[in-house]
Amino acid sequence: MEPQISDYYNEEPQMMKIIDKMNEELEAVQKENDILKDDLCMNKEYGRPKVEYGEEELKKIKEELYEQLKKEIIKGKGAVGERTIKNVLYKLVPPLSEAKARYNVGTVFECAREWPTNWVHWKGCQIFKYVNYSFDSLKRLNVEPEKIYENLYDIITKEIDDILYSGNIVQYRCRLCKQLTNHICKRPFGNDTCGDCDFYNLMKD
Repeated sequence: MEPQISDYYNEEPQMMKIIDKMNEELEAVQKENDILKDDLCMNKEYGRPKVEYGEEELKKIKEELYEQLKKEIIKGKGAVGERTIKNVLYKLVPPLSEAKARYNVGTVFECAREWPTNWVHWKGCQIFKYVNYSFDSLKRLNVEPEKIYENLYDIITKEIDDILYSGNIVQYRCRLCKQLTNHICKRPFGNDTCGDCDFYNLMKD
């Protein structure tokens, strides 16, 4: 934009005022976007629960829940309900699990605090949508019912496993420092310790 005549008489050019105004509007939109993302549980740091498990304990719970899931898929002839998926998720990741939820985003009072969130609910909805599309597609392709059940079971369990592990929800407590960690060093190479403690022990030896 070319300078205006009034710019010669004002301390600040008109263009600078326009840029400042645009920056204010952008900042307001970004704050609003953050709030919407939090509401939808899309922010990585928002509402992501942590659940402490022992390796054998998690394996046992999953086996029982997945076996029940398989029975429900067969019983429902592949018509898996949203509640079926959420029942599995809520038993693996209880809604009262530790989660850091952000409040008053973009204000001086913005903070994070421990609070139950609907993060697991939204993840259940995502899986259900995916399963629903797959079920309809497999039926249109005239796939045998048994194969449809197997496919749906594989899809649901794979998605849940991905959520548990790649989302760093399942955590283990280090035997030495007592902190929760995403990975634990198991015997014979480790000693039920986190990577930091394991490395420290190796350096001592």
